[in-house]
Amino acid sequence: MKTSSTRSQNTFADWPLWLVLLLAAAIRLSFLNAMELWWDEFVTLGRSLPAIPALLSGLMYQSPSAVSTDCSPPLHHLLVHAALQFGREGAIIRLPSVIFGCLSIACLMGLCKRMYGRRCAFAGGLFCALSLFHVYYSRDIRWYGVYYGCALTALYALYRAVTEDKTWQWWLFSLAGAASLYASYVAAPSLAGVGLFVAGIVVGRFARGERREAKRLLLRAIVAFGLIILLYAPWLPAQYYAYLSFHGNGRTNAFVLTEFMRNVRFFLEYFYPGRFNRLYLALPLAAVGYLFALRREGKPGAWMILAWGLPPIAAAYVVKTDFSVSPKYVMSGFYLLAFGLAFGAEAVARLLDKALVFAKPRLRATACWGGVLALILTAAASNFRYTTFYQGKMTTDKGPLRQVALARNDINAVLYDNEHNFAFVGNWYLGDVFPQASGRFGRAYKRYYLLSVGHLSPAWARTLFKTQSFDVLVGGLVNRAPIPVIPDKAGQFRYADDFRDFKLFHDAFATDNVTATLGGGGLVPADMTRPGTILYAFSLADAPNPTGARVGLTAQCMKRNAFFPDASATVLAGSDPDHLTPIGRLDALSPPGPPKKSAGWHGTYTRTASYEIPARVLDGPIVYVAVTVSDGTREGQVKTTEVAIEIDCPGPPPDPTTVPRRQWRTILANLAPGQRPAGGAAVSPGRLAAFSRDPDVFPPDTASGLGGPDDRQAFLAAHPGISPVHVIRDAAGAPLLELYDPWLADPNLHLAGDARMRVSLGEPPLGYAAPGNMRPTLATFAGTPLPLSCGLPSQATAVYARQGRSSIIARELFDAGHFAPGDFYAMRDVRILPDAAALTCMGKKDCQATYRLTAPYPMKRLVVTSYPSVFGDAARRNRCSLSVSANGRPFETVFTLRSQGSGTWENSGNHPFVDAVPLPQGTTDVRVRLGMVTDGSQWYSGPRLPMTFEITLDTSGMPPMPRATGELVNATPGGLPVALRFPDTPPSTFDRLRPGLTVTPWMRPFFR
Repeated sequence: MKTSSTRSQNTFADWPLWLVLLLAAAIRLSFLNAMELWWDEFVTLGRSLPAIPALLSGLMYQSPSAVSTDCSPPLHHLLVHAALQFGREGAIIRLPSVIFGCLSIACLMGLCKRMYGRRCAFAGGLFCALSLFHVYYSRDIRWYGVYYGCALTALYALYRAVTEDKTWQWWLFSLAGAASLYASYVAAPSLAGVGLFVAGIVVGRFARGERREAKRLLLRAIVAFGLIILLYAPWLPAQYYAYLSFHGNGRTNAFVLTEFMRNVRFFLEYFYPGRFNRLYLALPLAAVGYLFALRREGKPGAWMILAWGLPPIAAAYVVKTDFSVSPKYVMSGFYLLAFGLAFGAEAVARLLDKALVFAKPRLRATACWGGVLALILTAAASNFRYTTFYQGKMTTDKGPLRQVALARNDINAVLYDNEHNFAFVGNWYLGDVFPQASGRFGRAYKRYYLLSVGHLSPAWARTLFKTQSFDVLVGGLVNRAPIPVIPDKAGQFRYADDFRDFKLFHDAFATDNVTATLGGGGLVPADMTRPGTILYAFSLADAPNPTGARVGLTAQCMKRNAFFPDASATVLAGSDPDHLTPIGRLDALSPPGPPKKSAGWHGTYTRTASYEIPARVLDGPIVYVAVTVSDGTREGQVKTTEVAIEIDCPGPPPDPTTVPRRQWRTILANLAPGQRPAGGAAVSPGRLAAFSRDPDVFPPDTASGLGGPDDRQAFLAAHPGISPVHVIRDAAGAPLLELYDPWLADPNLHLAGDARMRVSLGEPPLGYAAPGNMRPTLATFAGTPLPLSCGLPSQATAVYARQGRSSIIARELFDAGHFAPGDFYAMRDVRILPDAAALTCMGKKDCQATYRLTAPYPMKRLVVTSYPSVFGDAARRNRCSLSVSANGRPFETVFTLRSQGSGTWENSGNHPFVDAVPLPQGTTDVRVRLGMVTDGSQWYSGPRLPMTFEITLDTSGMPPMPRATGELVNATPGGLPVALRFPDTPPSTFDRLRPGLTVTPWMRPFFR
């Protein structure tokens, strides 16, 4: 029996193992927030956000989701769900993966220690702790870290249970084994493998005549594995469903030796291969390790490890699926390599110990431990690219979405061309910046951004800017509900929508959680976890005594492998919007039913239905029709692709001008007071402008702000290139009235020379914003001076406010459409590559370009996001350098990117260098210098990846702006034109959306 003193001595002797564990935790916790989210992590987040019952149901039956299917059991999702209750920061939601990733290292070391001592445990633990492959998957918001933490705990417990046979060890194995099943379906073949291995031990003991020991082991193993099955039983239907869903008739993965070698090298070096291929060391060392362990087996360790690790890899090669499953991502291969290297390092250390038999014991011990350390460092270091790894240099949508947030100006909503994928990413980052379509939409005019991953170019929205993966379009939604019922010559009114544009927002009396799938067409819930409803209102003022009405639905149904979806579309009708009666329901099994009803059939088919509106509903002045769409709880879909409402109206059709006149009156009634067109001398930002194209139908009217044809021509001359947000047409399609939103095209107020205008803002402004100008510009509002620019690049925007975060943000672009040579304060021997959107030198000369940014208020901090690239010349001469000067002081180098002699373009200009530079107190003048050596050095900056200078300002001394109405005067000397706008929300720089790791001065020695 061990005394407390003996246990303390053993624990103290384990200090190298505790040090390895602390090192592993430190590496995995460092800069945890800087790592960008990628799509599979968003899948996990999308499946983890719902309430727990919906979360479990969604994973069990792969319910429709804004992300995609997720073939994982719920343990990791439940842990992420719990983490999300404390915030959405990356460091919080990655914490479960980090904890279980470190647990896997602890269990691996514990198992190695039990087999061959502390030195072997140190080797295996150090390899995992330093491996960037393991670091990545211990921080990834996926099941890997949690599963392998549970799986290795179970393996460790089983090894001790088989060799020591203590009750608590069997209990731990059962609990950890069940947890591993709830973490990943990969656990099933692993548990089956170790189960067969234990059965082999039982058979071996019977063969050796150890009947009592064999029966005891058999009984305990049956109880332990039975408990695992019992604990996992509630999830067995889900595992069977997952098998039905993902099993396919595709080909199995063929074993290819070269692919196997690439996978092992990926384990060793992750994405950072060096000149020395670590395979040449790691594979022989692991082979020696397993030969050493298998030949010396006195306890069932190495064989058990192989029985645990090989079955999942075999399953990845053997099981047929409809998609590719790389054995690399099963990851048990990585742990088999880790165990092999630990055993191999121990074997080498023992050989070294024998070779130094005549040396002093302390020297022999030091040499053996040093040899183990050298072997593992050589095999596991991944070229020590930790600083590159931490910077999160991967292209994501986070930075472009920050551009969307910075460009906001009285935008009421963000919409997407496909609500099922990219919308989740957009809402994750912009959910607290813009209202979402998943909320209730009223009938007031709404300005919106359309984020299109399909790069749509619809006529009804204007492209604001393009990013690497999506386009940003801007538009306005004018609502014209209730819709007047005007019968045609045949005495019938028909309304239809195929949901290929945003017509639903124009015509809906109200919407709740619905939107359209542009391009493909379809009415879908914006938040797929709950139903969405669109409510139509049809006015019968011009069609009294209708004789009948009906609603037609068309839906596209899709069935996957297992079950028919339970999604549906329900039609309701009534004369009161708050009390509607269901009149029909369309689902995947609606008559005449699917082409085939067998469980294994999968495919897509279309169903249509028509439902009569009760006659009593037609007695009121307005008919309300609602369509509620639900995506259900099982995979598959029933997507409503068309809604058609027909109303029979006998009698002669009304005057053809009735429809446009009623539409105009309805639109005016739906506009908010601050949105309605208004005449007069005062300019009111945010108001629309309306002009008659046919004075006979729409005479100019000052009271409603409706201008005439001459007013329209003057407006178009002042706003070149502007398009109407809504056009009222006659029956032949000719325009009768046009509605414009000048603030969509340009949110700024423009003053030429010493011009002045009277401005009414409704309430005192929070501050003001102005585009950059290389010359000082000044305006006054209600007598208050407004310094706009003391000298800024033309692609800069300055925002000044007493509330929020005042800043100057300059996006300097080098492409042909945006480059402004006048933005440089000074330049020498530089040239632009407009097709590549890059700045470089003229031939082999050294060159530089300098920007100057000045402000009327003190500058506190500069953050530069840049995209340098150098060609790896053999002489290693090429380099890019960034330097900063404050208030005319000497330039100080922030960083230098030097050639590594690779013979290729290095950094490739696709990954951001983000550097923060604190500025001395009282700084009002900052100069940024871009230095290059030869034309083998470039700074990239284009619309998709813009170089950005961000300066935070101290505007605490800014005078207040108490007046909401006053005269805006251009007070710039020399008559220079000015532009400015008054933001309606406190300014923000949205630092949380800045991509990559922001390198501060104390970090610079390590990262630059």
